[in-house]
Amino acid sequence: MGCAASTPAQQVHGAASTSTPTARKEKLWPTTVLPVKPPRQNVDDGKTQAEHASESPVGRAVSLAWLAQFVKAHAGMTQSWDVVKEFMAEEDGGGKDTRLFVTSDNIEMHRDKRRAAEKTKSGKPVPVEYRDIPFEQMYTTDIVECFVRSLARKEHMSYAQAENLPVSAPTYFISHAWNSLFVDLVESVKGALAGAAQADTYVWLDIFAINQDDTGGVFSAMAELDDGKTLASTVETSRATLVVLDKERVIPLTRLWCLYEIGSTPPQKLQLVTHGFSEKDVSQHIRNIDAETALCFSPADKEMIHGEITGKFGFASMKHFTEELKLRFMLRPMSYESDLQALRERGQSNNYQLDELRAHVKSTGGRLACIVGGPGEGKSSVAAAALDMVHAAHFCKRADVRRQDVLEMVRSLGFQLGQRFDVVRKCLIDLDEDTAAKALVDPDVAVAALLLEPLKKLAEIQEHAVILLDALDEADDDRHISNAAVGLLRHLGRDARSSISVLVTTRPDADGDYPRRRVLEHDWEGGMRVMEPAHVLGPAPVEVEQEESRLPGPWEEAMRNMQSIKVYQIVARKFVKRYGTNLEPPADIDAAYKLWFDRAAKDDVEVRRLIDIVLASREPLSSAHVDRLRLRETCERLPGWGLLFEERDHLLQTLHLSLREFLGDTKRSGEHAADVFRGHHELARSCLDVLKRGDDEKGPAVAYSLRHAHVHLTDAVEKMLHGGDERLTIDVMKEWHAAFLVERQKEASMIPEGYEGSRWCATEFAGLWLNRQMDAGRRGVLVVELLRLEKVLLKAKEKLVDDATGLVATVESLHAFVRVLRWGVGTYSESLDIVANLPCTSAWHQSPGQSVLMGAMGACLPARVDIDATILNNMKGHSDGVTSASYSADGTRIVSASLDKNVRVWDATTGACLSVLEGHSGDVTSASYSADGTRIVSASWDKSIRVWDAMTGACVYVLEGHSHDVTSASYSADGTRIVSASWDNTVRVWDATTGACIYRQRDDALLVQHDERIVLVDGENVKP
Repeated sequence: MGCAASTPAQQVHGAASTSTPTARKEKLWPTTVLPVKPPRQNVDDGKTQAEHASESPVGRAVSLAWLAQFVKAHAGMTQSWDVVKEFMAEEDGGGKDTRLFVTSDNIEMHRDKRRAAEKTKSGKPVPVEYRDIPFEQMYTTDIVECFVRSLARKEHMSYAQAENLPVSAPTYFISHAWNSLFVDLVESVKGALAGAAQADTYVWLDIFAINQDDTGGVFSAMAELDDGKTLASTVETSRATLVVLDKERVIPLTRLWCLYEIGSTPPQKLQLVTHGFSEKDVSQHIRNIDAETALCFSPADKEMIHGEITGKFGFASMKHFTEELKLRFMLRPMSYESDLQALRERGQSNNYQLDELRAHVKSTGGRLACIVGGPGEGKSSVAAAALDMVHAAHFCKRADVRRQDVLEMVRSLGFQLGQRFDVVRKCLIDLDEDTAAKALVDPDVAVAALLLEPLKKLAEIQEHAVILLDALDEADDDRHISNAAVGLLRHLGRDARSSISVLVTTRPDADGDYPRRRVLEHDWEGGMRVMEPAHVLGPAPVEVEQEESRLPGPWEEAMRNMQSIKVYQIVARKFVKRYGTNLEPPADIDAAYKLWFDRAAKDDVEVRRLIDIVLASREPLSSAHVDRLRLRETCERLPGWGLLFEERDHLLQTLHLSLREFLGDTKRSGEHAADVFRGHHELARSCLDVLKRGDDEKGPAVAYSLRHAHVHLTDAVEKMLHGGDERLTIDVMKEWHAAFLVERQKEASMIPEGYEGSRWCATEFAGLWLNRQMDAGRRGVLVVELLRLEKVLLKAKEKLVDDATGLVATVESLHAFVRVLRWGVGTYSESLDIVANLPCTSAWHQSPGQSVLMGAMGACLPARVDIDATILNNMKGHSDGVTSASYSADGTRIVSASLDKNVRVWDATTGACLSVLEGHSGDVTSASYSADGTRIVSASWDKSIRVWDAMTGACVYVLEGHSHDVTSASYSADGTRIVSASWDNTVRVWDATTGACIYRQRDDALLVQHDERIVLVDGENVKP
């Protein structure tokens, strides 16, 4: 909100407005054109909810649907209005009675002169007449003068009241400047809220909610604003504040009123809307924020706002306030508020005993407290209750892959630490632009710049931070061989342990899963303490026991027996409150879920379809995405709607991980089990449809589809290979084939003799899809995703039987398309370079997909006829030359040795560094895995061989005996022996279990491996 009463250079005491269409238009919309849900009646006085809401300015938010219709109704029309008083410099007509005339031809010049007068405070009043101004050229202040204020002078009330608009309490508060294009404002708000259902989303815009009547020179707006109390109440009521940056001058960040509104918003509720800006533009403007020098027309307002910022908000100075804003916009942390609210509500019946936990992590740095418990035992509730003792927190979530992204974790933790520690905030604010930009996309840079360096500064002043990582097990990757959150903790334990203590919650390690606890015990040796949730939750409060005692005998006994399973308590209690105790009490959490599902209609096809989709989704689906699937009304028919399933922050959320596990396991859920295969099929198809709508389409549904559509295709094909419905998968493969490929109409040229070109062409959509992937910074993950898709398509081609439609040829051509694209993305970093270098024998050659990216440019010559090796991952981390690298036997990991004296373990799929093995005092010459992958052996110029636990990175033992540099070491095939070579002219064989030297071979002997045994030929067995 720029200024609710008037713009600084435009004050009006009387005006008239007219509108003229520039082309034939339909009749202007009536205020009842949009469907509105029947308002609820208030039993006390008979007034509707809308009537009650509109009595206070806070309740006059308009629906997003109405706002969009307002713009649509006036699009293409021209408007005329009179302004009694604007302020212009004398040389531009200010101070004269002669009316200024403004048309579409000179309106921009007029605005420039008016802004100049405002900036120099040299303006004098002059009447202005605006004539035939296109609606698309109108600023928000023009909308006020043309539509709003003229009506307010007649009705003496707000526009929302005067037009009897359907209003409600605000879903979102919109902070914006009046001196910006109104259509851009609406476009930005719609883009930011593209995931919301427009008819049910209400936005608070001051121009419609506040009475803009200025009759008699008195501004009614000031009384309704009530010294900022109305704004504070509106912000508190809203889910979030959207700060809308205009496309040209970023006015909101230069206006003190807007900065005040931003500061009035709790950090977790603040969202910067940057529609139309590049990342570089946003970064530059954010760095220029300065609350001390921000413009404010009224000195009294400026004094009031400064007092509020340093008083009410508790900032020590305007500088501190400015730095807070910069950090929020620079790091864009995640918000966990909706999750926390749900956890607090569910944990109200718990009797937390946190003193012991607090003493462990708060007393000194280098401590780790680990709450280990089974599903539903209340670990996350403990985490929510412990927030008062931590400085920063991250909540992992299996159902949301973004929560498993180390970049998201680091940015959010860094921001929170900057809020709590001045030295951290200064370190982050002082980051140079290049480092700050890289920290948004490079995990290694992010960890170093946003956490490790600030924590070092914290250690210098003898302070330590406490951070929380909840649900560590939910950050395991799909293969259960790595965990991004554990990887971050390893970084912190190795490089910043003295300046940090950590609280984590996790399930116990399961057989075959990533050994989280064992890894943490190694990295935080001597400082780790393990507790069970029951130890922290304490006994049930008296009121809970009293409630249970009122239940029938079997239910009371069941509740007491399952007291430690908090999610069971929540699900069972809610069921009893809604349906009573006529049924037998559930024996476990699965049985508790079945109670709810048994009550649902068995033949509701749409409910089953929606459950399938929810289980297959890789992130919670937005309301708009569910709406696209035509399933939004189905949500309320989901079993346990409002508990098991609910909408939070415009996202369809599930109660708990155990619910997803229940529905995903046929043995546990029986007839209620979700068909995840069908869910992947639905999402692969619907996401493709979303993307095909074009590049102008924005919002969460598009972002989700860009990240995951092709992954759902991969999952659908993979599940078909393991028994899924062939027909469904064939149909969706054909749709993707048609989207990416079209039959070539004429033979391609410039193909070397002896080679044959593809009969297919990459479509324009294929080129746009690639470009959007690259623009989104997804190159690294895209290579891995395409490689997996390539593999499953190859298997599908081998499995499927051809039919009259040429099915196998269709799958084969799609496989060939993905194969060359994967190579291009892995080899080149820019879209243009990728398509210019793809083989001339591929579908990309002389295709619409190539043309949309290259234009008139030609492909690189000489023409490439096939692909070569692809760089799947460029693994960076060693600080000196790399001497060796080798795979584990299962191909999931890579171990490397370096002259930097370290050994590193890498995820072979993602390229992420999983651990750094430190201990050698000399250059490391080799490193390799044992056959079973549990051990790593390394050789060094420090004359030693080291054996490491492959998972934890712990050094198991050191083999010493060589008198010179050790050049290599490796395991025997059966893993019982280790052989090493050295510049001391000997080869030694060691017992892999005890570390004892079994053989030492002279340089005149021959050592060979035979039948998995080391055999000495023409040598002498010498005991060490």
